[in-house]
Amino acid sequence: MRTWIGEEQEGDVYDITLFVESDKVELDDAERIARFARARDIYRIYLGAGRKNVLASKSAVDYLKEQGLEVVIETDLAGYKDAEGADPSKLVLRVELPDVYPFPYLSMKLDNLKDWCAVSTSLMYTDTSGVKDGKYENDKEVEI
Repeated sequence: MRTWIGEEQEGDVYDITLFVESDKVELDDAERIARFARARDIYRIYLGAGRKNVLASKSAVDYLKEQGLEVVIETDLAGYKDAEGADPSKLVLRVELPDVYPFPYLSMKLDNLKDWCAVSTSLMYTDTSGVKDGKYENDKEVEI
């Protein structure tokens, strides 16, 4: 498990966040994550950092939330069902489209063939060209 601390750069939340890059997060991992975060007044945990899908157990996610932590899980389409079952505070669905440029008039639509939702009337653009090895330049890698 690789972890780092940094200010959220993507979206509309800019909180200091503990980012967790790992294939799996179980209850014992969640206990270590919570202890580390609480000792440093960090209240936002981002599982699936570094564009790595994470299989977070329901017990791990529930524990983090019981500790008063916001739990964000980022995943791609392949990991969506696993992440949804963990019931995070927020689920970020990553759709990688390397050839699509976010024009100002481009919006996203999610359609499951029963209902749909527009993601936004305008996309929020974040330049990620400075991301190296999954992290932004000012992020600090930490051992937990």
